[in-house]
Amino acid sequence: MKNYSKYSQLNFSVPLVLVFLILFFIPVNLYSFFNSDVNKAKDFIKVNMFDQAITLLNKRILDKPIDEEAHYLLGVCYLNKEQFDIAEKRFISAATLDKDIKNQIADKYKEIGKKYLNKGIHSHAYSLFQKSIEYNKGNRTQIALMLRNIAKELIDTENLNNSKLIVKMAVNINMAEKNVLNKFIIEKANKLTIENAIEYYNYAYDLCYNCQNNNLAGNRLLDYANKIEAKKGLTNAEVKHLRIIASKLLNKTIETNLQVYFQNAWNLRRKKKYDEAIKSLLRIVSINPLYSEAYNVIAYCYEDKKEFINAEKYFKQACKVDNKNCSSLAYFYATCTDKRCKNPKAAIELATKDIELQTNFQWFDYEIIAAAYSELKNFTQAITNQELAIKCLLIDKDESTLQWRDSKVKKYQKYIGYYEQNISRSNFKQEKNK
Repeated sequence: MKNYSKYSQLNFSVPLVLVFLILFFIPVNLYSFFNSDVNKAKDFIKVNMFDQAITLLNKRILDKPIDEEAHYLLGVCYLNKEQFDIAEKRFISAATLDKDIKNQIADKYKEIGKKYLNKGIHSHAYSLFQKSIEYNKGNRTQIALMLRNIAKELIDTENLNNSKLIVKMAVNINMAEKNVLNKFIIEKANKLTIENAIEYYNYAYDLCYNCQNNNLAGNRLLDYANKIEAKKGLTNAEVKHLRIIASKLLNKTIETNLQVYFQNAWNLRRKKKYDEAIKSLLRIVSINPLYSEAYNVIAYCYEDKKEFINAEKYFKQACKVDNKNCSSLAYFYATCTDKRCKNPKAAIELATKDIELQTNFQWFDYEIIAAAYSELKNFTQAITNQELAIKCLLIDKDESTLQWRDSKVKKYQKYIGYYEQNISRSNFKQEKNK
């Protein structure tokens, strides 16, 4: 019995071993068997045999549609074959099956993008870099830095034209590169002769008009222009050209500061601190002689001080530097109480021209014309133009200015009442006092 029992136990253990082998070893071999398509595909990809790899990977996906690696590798193949839309579809499938694969996709887009960049196919490179960033936001800084270094090398070797495409790409990917690249260009230009530097300075300005480094370039050009002019080494036209470039570089960098100065000056005028306001505004126009609105506010200050001759001088200057900013001068001529400066005919001429130049403030121009005609005792024309001013205000349907427009219309209707009584604009205050 003992022998039989031993035999029976041995006989029973054999099937258990077979079951163990089936459960644990065969699936591993089956996985290796089916996954051999992926491994072979990888080998094909290494030697750029992408069509052969695609065949194997499609077979693998047919057998196992949820194999994220097969989808990813298929995307890599199509990416190398420049079939970008199909590649993206495969990458989307891979990322849907496994979110952790996104970084691999991002790195692959960046890698292939570099290849196109080296080939000089910038449009492909840029598109691939953008895709890389979509899958991994952290790649934005890395790619921009890489492009910055390439651009700097081109700038340093005076290959400015080729650098422009790289610079544009870097800035489009990361706007923060503007300042750095502007600095590189200015630094390189400062090592060149003025004649060769001008192209660099213009490019630096076009890239970043308000970068602080432009000050260095602008000051260098101004100093050079002054020295050459003193020595008469250049023609007047050439010196003027240098000054224009210098002014462009300098003025834009301080434009924001000028706006702050202007607002401060405006507030000083409201507080009736006219001399302080004028001083601040004169500083603005010394920096930027084309700041027309600053001249107007200087004129307003002198008008408030009853210094009408000075007021006329600065209203004229505002109109001179900007022919679309002549309405203040026209209003001054139409309504000034000083006979030395009153000029209703000039007011009508200026306001009429202003109507032809712009459409935004025609109501004001018609008010000016109406006031001027009243001073000429032509009250029929005064009424007609005041009605046109009201009509212009009523055309505007902006809800945000409704209250202001209603107030203005009521005011203009009162003006018409005065004109109907043959009362000129300069006598409105006198009539009100009665």
